[in-house]
Parts: sequence; C-alpha cells; structure tokens
Amino acid sequence: MNQKKGILMFIILFTLLSSIGFSLVTVADDDSVTIHKFPEKNLFIAGDTIALNFRLNKQVPTQLFCHTSYGATIVDAEIKNEEATFKLPEYMSTKRGIVEYTLIYKSKKIYRSQLEILANKTTKTHMESYLGPPSIVAGGLDYAMLVVVPADVYDNPVADSTEIFIRHQFLDIEKEDRYLSDSFIGWKNIFSYEQSGRILVSSEAQNTNSKEYTIKVFPAQAEDFEISCHRKHEYADGNQISNFTTSVIRDQFNNIVVDGTLVEFSITNSSGLLLKTYGTTINGIATGKMLHPDKTELWSVTAYIIGMAKSTTINVAYKPVLNDYKIVLENNNRKIIIGPLSSFMKQILPDGAVLKLKIFKDDILLETKIKTSSQGYVVFSLENNFFPNDKYTLVIEGLGILKEFKDIELW
Repeated sequence: MNQKKGILMFIILFTLLSSIGFSLVTVADDDSVTIHKFPEKNLFIAGDTIALNFRLNKQVPTQLFCHTSYGATIVDAEIKNEEATFKLPEYMSTKRGIVEYTLIYKSKKIYRSQLEILANKTTKTHMESYLGPPSIVAGGLDYAMLVVVPADVYDNPVADSTEIFIRHQFLDIEKEDRYLSDSFIGWKNIFSYEQSGRILVSSEAQNTNSKEYTIKVFPAQAEDFEISCHRKHEYADGNQISNFTTSVIRDQFNNIVVDGTLVEFSITNSSGLLLKTYGTTINGIATGKMLHPDKTELWSVTAYIIGMAKSTTINVAYKPVLNDYKIVLENNNRKIIIGPLSSFMKQILPDGAVLKLKIFKDDILLETKIKTSSQGYVVFSLENNFFPNDKYTLVIEGLGILKEFKDIELW
C-alpha cells in the first residue's frame, strides 16, 4: 500500500513540474550541477530569435554546441545570476530543419536535445523555378520538365502539400494544372505539340507568380524532298553557274525545317567522279551552286540532309560549247596558238577556259602544260633549253576536244 502511495506521489510531482514548463536534470559530477531548461519549446519559425535558457544551481561556465545540416558552431552563454542564455546565430535561426544542441560543462556533455525550425508562412513566398531542356522536338513525344520550389524569404522550402499552379500556352491552347508540393517541390512534364513554335510557361504558389519561361519547339526530322536545276543555258562553257534548288523541306507534321539546315548536293559526272556543293535552308529551301563543266557532260544529282532525308535524283545534261578550234604552229613549231575560241553564238569564249598540252617523245610523256584562255586564245611555248631540236608528239585537250599531232619537228 505504501508502495502504491509512493508511485502516486511521484506521478503527481512529475505532472506539476511539467505544468510549470521546465525540466530537471541532475548531473553526477564532482561539482553536482543541477540544470533546469525552460521553457520546453522545441518548435520555432524561421526568422524567430531563438534563445535557449538554462537555470543552474550554481554559476558555472558552460557552452552550447549546435549542429545543423548547414554546419556546426559553439555558442557562449550570456550569464545573469544563475541563468545561462544561449542565442542561436542568425544563419541557423533562419534556416528550416533540425538543430541538435548539447550543453557542455568542463568538456562533458551534461544536456542534449534538439529543436525544429519551420518555414516562415507569414513572409512573401519566393519562387524557385527550373525548366529544361529549353528546346524540344515537335510531335508530342519530346518534353521539357518544369520544377517549382516555393520558398520563404529566407530561402526555406515551404511545407509539403502547398498548392502549386502550373500554366502553359501554345498557339490558341492555354492550360492550367494544380499540384501539391511533395518533398519540397512541384513538377510537370510539358510535352510538345505537332506544330513547331514556342510554349510559354509560368507557375504560382501562395499568390506569388514566377517569371515567364519559354520552350522552343523545333520541327521534327525532315522528310524526303525534291530538287530542281536552274541555269542560264545548257552549254558546257565552264563559265556559267547551275543552281540546284530544293523544294520546301518539311517534317512529317508539315512543319518547315529550321533555317540553317545543311543540305549536301552530290553530283556524279559521266566519268564516275563525285562532285559536291552545299546549301543551307532559308524558309525551308536550300540552294547549291556549281560551275558548268567545260565539256559535254551528264550529271546525276541527289541532295541529302545527312542522316535524315534525301531528294529525288535528277539528270542534267550539258551540250558542247564548240565543236572545233583552230591550232597554228609558229616559230619553228615552238609556239602553239589555239584559237580563236568561239562559244555557242560564235561569241568569244569568256576568259578562263582550260586547255592542256601534253608533249611525248617516243611514246614517253615528257611534260603536261596547262593554261587558261585569254581574249579567246591560248598560247603554249616550247623552249629550246627544255625541248632540244627533235621530233615530238603533241596532244592538245580541252573543251571536250582532243587533237593529236605526231612527229612535229622542233628546230
């Protein structure tokens, strides 16, 4: 019976101590220090002045070791009579989270506990928003992600289940979605549409709006296309320009490909040689330029957007600009004059036509000379120092015409 009364008295005493708001801790030490912590408040709001008060049975030097995810520090006491007050530094009292603290006396831990700091709901909400990637591809499969982190004025994420609105606009489409923050964040995947263009994105939490973000929606992979050839005439004069032009290049959703898309024009001539020219798109159209050949040719032309699409193949034929030219040998056959070179309307061929002269001796090629026309003529000279008096075979080639002169004697 006495034992039951003792237990009952202990419970009543414990209840009374709790009701007056302090805890009693006695430390077994040489100095027998007794500690009362008051009040028993362990929940604070970011930005509050956080002061921990301890009443000691004697005035002794103590320190408070505080540890948070932002770091650790030791706080010295402000002692008045037998009360020790420890004020947490601002960089701790303004950050949400758990603060673990330990009271130290003579390098010994004499009291240990923790407190929690919550985000400040009374301050204006600050919106941290992250959007990426900044560009996606049309078609409805690619997407960008918007992540929203509502925070208080001290940059603490607000409590979970905070209401977040995420809005986006594209052409005549406007949408709003409601989310509740989870693990400090709210997020949404924003998928592309079939059309290319720009998607505008924004968010709102606790009556605070984010800035406007933009997602660029680029056309999808280009589809096959057609090409055509445009030229001033069809003669192989080695002077004019042939323009190879694509049709308007689009993706499968009928979007015009972006400006600057590189198109390669691949040309195979009648000898099997491969020529190339390039163009970049403007409003979906690319143009490649190529100088006319200087002899009869048939070109097979195909255009490519490497790794994506290709064009139809077209054949482009070039007629000979002349059928013959006159050759005169002078100065003991050492000066070879070719011309006048007349074009398809009997006009003088523009400067720059290329002719070759090959010199053979006993079927052995001694030298190849190359010159371009000037004012309708090409002149070759065979110097005495290089070609002693003897008989040689001369082969003249150019503009699709080949002429051979055997046993020409130089003297």
